[in-house]
Amino acid sequence: MKTAEEFWDWFRMNHHPYLFVNEVENAERERLFDLFIEQLHAYCEGLYFEMGGNPKEDQELIISAEGIEKRFHKVEELVDKAPVIPGWKVIAFKQPKGEGFKTEYNGIVFDPENIYFMPLENSKEPQLIGIKVFVAGFEEETKNDFIAGTYLMLDGLIGEKSVTLDIDYLDIKGMPENEEGIVGIKQLAAYIMWKKSQHS
Repeated sequence: MKTAEEFWDWFRMNHHPYLFVNEVENAERERLFDLFIEQLHAYCEGLYFEMGGNPKEDQELIISAEGIEKRFHKVEELVDKAPVIPGWKVIAFKQPKGEGFKTEYNGIVFDPENIYFMPLENSKEPQLIGIKVFVAGFEEETKNDFIAGTYLMLDGLIGEKSVTLDIDYLDIKGMPENEEGIVGIKQLAAYIMWKKSQHS
């Protein structure tokens, strides 16, 4: 296994092509990404990454544990040891994207503007945060796709770390006939903050 320092030594020597990775042919982009993931997995199997950004600004390199809590410390270690590399901003975990984003997964579009949730209560453990998410077009046959896409959308809405550490239970359904008690998913961060304040 590589150390964090060894990974960054490699990236420091090879980072220039990645600054233009979104402008090259697909085959070359895949080769560069395959090489990067090979080096990243040599440090810690199961970590992933995203890179990109405004071409006129520093490019973002996001290191992600894909929501697996036991790997969080490896993400934090790697990012903490990142050297200053011109043109790059290294970020731990997927961060909230702000307004106006959509997530697509296996042909299903998840738009926070049109997704809702209902808080769930557990009388035995009232501090736990459970939610039922309502997505238009939901089908039981493709439930796994809806679950995966919803988690990706939530990463962009409240951040990867909050999704993993704050949400204890999540269920997904189609839009209900009676919309009483449901809340726009964009209010989820505020709900989590309120819920945690009740049991701090």
